[in-house]
Amino acid sequence: MQKQIGDAEVKMVNVSSLGRIFNFTLFKGLFIGSFDENLLIEIIDHIGSGIPVHSDKSFRRVMITSGENVDANIYVNHHNLKMDLRYRFRQGIIY
Repeated sequence: MQKQIGDAEVKMVNVSSLGRIFNFTLFKGLFIGSFDENLLIEIIDHIGSGIPVHSDKSFRRVMITSGENVDANIYVNHHNLKMDLRYRFRQGIIY
């Protein structure tokens, strides 16, 4: 499945083991993905607005840690990761 959000073509993947839809896009050279569609829309709107991403304090902290010979940097929302891993352990999806 896919849909258009602004200038971004968003793909949707049903993660049946979680009963949730994962949304992602490659937008202006960035991979953006989230289970929260509203968050994805907010990020797409922010990037499309022309406001520099590096004005965000959290993003700047991530960029400082990047190396010189790096093909990609990944920012992980630790709060959501913790909740997701806890759910998967409780459901026996991961051990």
